[in-house]
Amino acid sequence: MPLEKHFSDYYNYESHSLQHEDITDFTRNKLWNIIYEFFRLLMEEEYGKDEFFHAMEIYWDHFGLRITRLPKSTNTGFLELEKLFSSLKWYKVFDFLEITGKIVEMLRGKSESDSFKARCSACLRYHNAPYGFVGEYIVPMMNEFEKYSVETVIEQDNGASYHLEIALKNLSERKNSECVREAILAVEATLS
Repeated sequence: MPLEKHFSDYYNYESHSLQHEDITDFTRNKLWNIIYEFFRLLMEEEYGKDEFFHAMEIYWDHFGLRITRLPKSTNTGFLELEKLFSSLKWYKVFDFLEITGKIVEMLRGKSESDSFKARCSACLRYHNAPYGFVGEYIVPMMNEFEKYSVETVIEQDNGASYHLEIALKNLSERKNSECVREAILAVEATLS
């Protein structure tokens, strides 16, 4: 369902202030609903429970949780996953979203992963968080033309796409000098 503005937004009764180094509980809840919808649909499929537990293992491993404490039932798993998501610092929520994007691609393919990432980015943009997905990474927001240009180059299979992908990874990790170096190499690759 697309995010729409409502009366309170038009007349500024509900201010969505810029969320630069934090995200509101409201935004976090909206992001959780997008994640939950993916996993709910996954669970309806024949092998969905096995795939859900595989995803849980990935989250548990990434966030340093004990695999021996992995929930045994899907209901408990959903609750524990939600508890984990709700307890994360704002920047770890973005880690969670990046991991989820990779899990969605692994389990359902690039098209569904792109849809998931687009929905998350739309939610973040709507709630004035200055971050969003570009490729598989969450980075500081670009305008739509810049984002489209970067994604178009990344989809190609050449040296420029390789260097641009690394530049995006470095940008998401705030390694600015490495990002600039890789971006320059991407430009050089298009000229050769």
